[in-house]
Amino acid sequence: MQVTLVKPAPKLKILSQIPKLFTGKIASVPFVMTHSGNQLYVKSSKKIPVQADGEWIGEAEEITFQLLPKAVKILL
Repeated sequence: MQVTLVKPAPKLKILSQIPKLFTGKIASVPFVMTHSGNQLYVKSSKKIPVQADGEWIGEAEEITFQLLPKAVKILL
């Protein structure tokens, strides 16, 4: 699982870096952090909307996402 976090920055500065999303160079931007792993835990001081793979899950203050090995099979 790849997670990309964008720290607060001027909107114009953020917009100017969007092309790097498509070239794979977004991690070189100083206000962008990327992480990878098989589990993500999010805790917020208020309820936030939660989606997974484009599907609405609900609202939560705490949520854990976890990749399950071999949970999805892709057939070609």
